[in-house]
This record gives sequence, C-alpha cells and structure tokens, in this order.
Amino acid sequence: MNPLLDQLAVAAMVCGAVAFFIVRFLRKRAAGKSCAGGCGCGTSKAAKPGRP
Repeated sequence: MNPLLDQLAVAAMVCGAVAFFIVRFLRKRAAGKSCAGGCGCGTSKAAKPGRP
C-alpha cells in the first residue's frame, strides 16, 4: 500500500477519535445542566423514601 495512504488512514482514525471524544464531552456538558443529581446523565435522581 502507498505510504501516503497509510498516513492519511491513520490521520483519519485519529481525527475521528478526537471528534468522538469532543462530541461526547459536549453532550455530557449540555446534559449536566438539566440533571438534578449532577452526574451528567440528563435525568433527575429519585428522592429517597422518608425524606422530603
């Protein structure tokens, strides 16, 4: 295989991985603003029984 194609393939994989983690970080950050539990899951935690 052409060495240039090898380098381009590796660069594409690295860029894809970086983009994946950036998108994941941004989604967690956006979801954390609406989560009452502070875990970034996007849903609020249920209150424990017996406590208001």
